[in-house]
Amino acid sequence: MSDLPKIQFLELPIEMEKEFFYNFLFKSDLSKYIFKRHPRIENVYKIKSLEKRMKFIEKYIEDYRDINFKTIKHNILNYELAWKKIEKEYFTTLAQIIDIKWPRNRKIIKAYLSINSICPRFLKDWTFTTYYNYPNTKDVLEVIMHECCHFLYFEKWKKIFPKMSQKRFESPYIEWHLSEIIAPIILNDKRIQRILKKKAKFYEEYDNTKIGNESIADHFSQLYLNCVDKMSFEKLLKIFYKKIKNIKI
Repeated sequence: MSDLPKIQFLELPIEMEKEFFYNFLFKSDLSKYIFKRHPRIENVYKIKSLEKRMKFIEKYIEDYRDINFKTIKHNILNYELAWKKIEKEYFTTLAQIIDIKWPRNRKIIKAYLSINSICPRFLKDWTFTTYYNYPNTKDVLEVIMHECCHFLYFEKWKKIFPKMSQKRFESPYIEWHLSEIIAPIILNDKRIQRILKKKAKFYEEYDNTKIGNESIADHFSQLYLNCVDKMSFEKLLKIFYKKIKNIKI
């Protein structure tokens, strides 16, 4: 029996959609990404009452999802069909790169289609969201690969640093930043590129923050290329970790 997980594609429950929208709008600096897809929702800032804000967000989400109901359902199937073609190869290759087996107690990863293009992941239950209507299949495959990379990466991290508090796996800790830098680096590994066939993107802050004359993204990408064939992933990760602790992000 294979120990590789399977991804289940689902529509994000509306209560979760509402909660995520509110948190990204009022408890983060990521609202600009919501406005790109949903400019009308910016009107929520004119509302002072928390209760009325929540009702505004809920109605907006319900109306939008009603209008786009067929697209959401259609893409649940489309995403699943596209992913199934590469699932086994990707999960097998990722395990080889990170040098760890997939845990036997994690059989299902849930991918929730959301009208929100910000895609959070949750390590506790191995779930994540993905935008419901990417124009290109490779875009959604990149998101899926990126989020699944996090799940296996942190299994490796826990083996290397077993005493570390897992709260440090989340923003704003440096361990979280490192995970977000290394995920696209792994996706740009030639072994993954044979599957994805699309250069993986970094968050803007890693392209814009400099180490000398290089961006953080370019610096760590080159370091990976210089080291990946010469040492274990564990040793490489320790080098990355030591270096990033001296960088202000």
